[in-house]
Amino acid sequence: MGLPRPEIFEFYRALGINLKQLYGQTEASVFITQQPDGEVRADTVGVPSPGVEIRLGDTGEVFYCSPGVFQSYYMNPESTAST
Repeated sequence: MGLPRPEIFEFYRALGINLKQLYGQTEASVFITQQPDGEVRADTVGVPSPGVEIRLGDTGEVFYCSPGVFQSYYMNPESTAST
């Protein structure tokens, strides 16, 4: 899923809706990046959230380290081991 068209993003912002973009994954338990107040733009997902480290791989893959990173499935060591 990519960024929304800028005019749609700006439309909702013009209505006074504090619409922001962020980046996250289920495995991260929370968003990885966020747009701080006063730094909202339609062409970015913001900056790393507090406590999150980000690195981009040579192919553009996003690597992150976060206190909320998925570590295991609840009471399911077999599924944890297979991932």
